[in-house]
Amino acid sequence: MNVRIATCIGGTYLKTNIKKLEKGVHVVVGTLGRLMQLALKQFLNLETIKTLIVDEADKMFGDASFRGDMKKVCIIMLGISYSF
Repeated sequence: MNVRIATCIGGTYLKTNIKKLEKGVHVVVGTLGRLMQLALKQFLNLETIKTLIVDEADKMFGDASFRGDMKKVCIIMLGISYSF
């Protein structure tokens, strides 16, 4: 089985991430900011995520800006209507 993976991190070209996602992937690895950017531009559907793994979550939850983004991701994943 060939597993298609997209790495979506800040500091890289957004168009490269979009092209990879448009081809279809099984796994997306990325920074929270880039994943939010792709989701808000509707290139990444967070509602289809089955598993979310957050690296260094302890540091992220201590930072208010990351905490807000994580809340947004979780709300979208749960399919809750919410206006940001």
